[in-house]
Amino acid sequence: MVKQGFEPPTFTGWFTAWDATKWSGGKTYEQLKEELGEITLPTKVDSGSNGAESKTISQYAPEMLINKLSGELPENVDPAHKE
Repeated sequence: MVKQGFEPPTFTGWFTAWDATKWSGGKTYEQLKEELGEITLPTKVDSGSNGAESKTISQYAPEMLINKLSGELPENVDPAHKE
């Protein structure tokens, strides 16, 4: 586990504009998470321009989408846009 503000150089080195002091004066991740609570918003998945209705990701358990082949996915889920 890597804590906020203690990211190793092997990680931050990939981001040329990394600002190690960006969050130093603000709230920690834990404080923000506590303040916001368990807010989750459904995300629409567009199944393309074929007129099929959109479904929300929250209707599917992660186990139904992760590491599945096209034929194993729920109806109207595009394998290229599971996120």
